[in-house]
Amino acid sequence: MLKTLALHRYRGFESYRLTELARVNLLVGKNNCGKTSILEAAELLVSGGRPTALYESAVRRAEVVEHEMGYGPDISHVFYGHRYAPGTSFELSCAGSQQHLTATILSL
Repeated sequence: MLKTLALHRYRGFESYRLTELARVNLLVGKNNCGKTSILEAAELLVSGGRPTALYESAVRRAEVVEHEMGYGPDISHVFYGHRYAPGTSFELSCAGSQQHLTATILSL
């Protein structure tokens, strides 16, 4: 169970920490303030960084682009400021556990 969720350069969050999580949590806020991003970060972290978790998130949000092999996720949206260049990264972690995920763009 996640107790503390930390997001660094993920979607709209430059740096954010959600503490004192319990078995059931209620996220409340205005539209477009990051509630879904927090849920997707938790999903990605507990999935162990499964790439299909990123893909599923992009499809749910209709963040897909056409490329030479068909359609695929536009993963630029998961990086803070939508910056998508070599060296760009984001980090997700759960304090006090082994759960930590860093994703870095190596090349385009």
